[in-house]
Amino acid sequence: MLLRRIKKHVKDQNWFAVGLDFFIVVVGILIAFQITSWNDGRNARQLETQYLSLLATDLEKIETNLSAQLTLEQRVIVNAKIALEAVNNRETGADPVGIGQTMISVFGRRTVALDSPVFTEMKSAGRLTLIQDAALRNRIIAYFEGLNRGARILDKNNETFADPYTTFLRDSGIGFVQLPEETCIAAASQGCTTSDLVASVFGSEQTHSLNGTLNLPADSRFWTTARSQIVWRGASAATIQELLTNTQAMLVDLEGKK
Repeated sequence: MLLRRIKKHVKDQNWFAVGLDFFIVVVGILIAFQITSWNDGRNARQLETQYLSLLATDLEKIETNLSAQLTLEQRVIVNAKIALEAVNNRETGADPVGIGQTMISVFGRRTVALDSPVFTEMKSAGRLTLIQDAALRNRIIAYFEGLNRGARILDKNNETFADPYTTFLRDSGIGFVQLPEETCIAAASQGCTTSDLVASVFGSEQTHSLNGTLNLPADSRFWTTARSQIVWRGASAATIQELLTNTQAMLVDLEGKK
């Protein structure tokens, strides 16, 4: 209809009407573009809000996993100090079984899940730009880069220190020293968890270390090796706090944008 009207105005050489018609067309197109752009922007903001909410949910799970990991690592650090003191006091006639049990208390490790499916999907789909706040977007990217580095360090520490410590306990026979029954009073206690784990890994039949390794003289090279193993196992447990602190800070940022 508008095209027919423009043709008629041209035929009649009514140039003012022709100009008015073109103005109406241009204004209509601009308004349509503006409405489309507004709708796209609104949809993008809604999608941004959804993604930030989902990211926060992922980070809450990561925080829970890191907190559980930190509890384990703090126990390892404390027990490593106790075990090292017991080994250092070997010459005072300390009970060999007690020394073996303190060394077993440093045993164990867990793999912590630090992945975020939402961040992975956003990155692979090129949707990180949906986060309008460039500073927040950069902090999120930097956080996950740091988290990945931390996860690699934890894995490396487990391979380099935790796993060899388990091998050391097994090969020396110390892993077969039974833990006292009182360490497994409640199913939720860490002592019970350690006791069950030791039993599942080492069994309970072999106790040759009581008559051999744990009765070695205080100047035996074995105790030098034991000190080194305990120190490294304890040191490897000190990586997790920074990851937890960064995660909690990132959660505060995301909560402010939800």
